[in-house]
Amino acid sequence: MEWERVHSTQSDGVARGIRVVLGALFVMTGAMKLVVPMLAVAWAGQLAAANIPLPELNCWVVPFVEMGVGVALLVGFYTRIATLLVLNIMAVATTCTSSCMTRRCSRCSWPSPSSRQ
Repeated sequence: MEWERVHSTQSDGVARGIRVVLGALFVMTGAMKLVVPMLAVAWAGQLAAANIPLPELNCWVVPFVEMGVGVALLVGFYTRIATLLVLNIMAVATTCTSSCMTRRCSRCSWPSPSSRQ
């Protein structure tokens, strides 16, 4: 495997723009989970409601991983590996969000789908 190809992105402007926007998004969301107490509590509730293992540990580890991946995407360092981490984070986030939204969850502030009609 050529390591130069693994840690660099193409010189395509559209791909670079998407990479930078996603990087900024992950840096901001990771920082907000650590800095804004209300968001941290809501996110911890979502983790617990979705039965994610070790929610107390994930409340601290995942925001730092999000910020690290975001910085890697912003500067273009090992973007393909960072993208694999982003894929895993988003898969868990989608599972967590859908489990809270499909049933009335007392730990989440979202209404059930039937009450939104």
